[in-house]
Amino acid sequence: MCGRYALNENARELADHFHLVSVPELVPRFNIPPGVQVLVVSSGGPIATAIAHVLGAPPPAVVSLNLQMRNSALSELSTSASRHWLAGFNSVPHLDHPARAGWITYS
Repeated sequence: MCGRYALNENARELADHFHLVSVPELVPRFNIPPGVQVLVVSSGGPIATAIAHVLGAPPPAVVSLNLQMRNSALSELSTSASRHWLAGFNSVPHLDHPARAGWITYS
């Protein structure tokens, strides 16, 4: 089962933890194969490490990437059978409103 993983989180618990008003139904799935789109929630350090790896950046770049990470930012990594790439980095479209400008903070 190399390269496969499981999704068995409780949607209500996730919504409560992240203070979400609504959350789509999460159907438990086991043995998820490569190529299936999934959401991963993490902190800046592991995200910076993954991005540096995908970009082939040297280890000191992890620190630079981590210092740029905005809290609650979205980054997107994509993959194919032959490669991985960075599709989006550090975006905060959910905070793109003048009333939320002060909500943008850094790691």
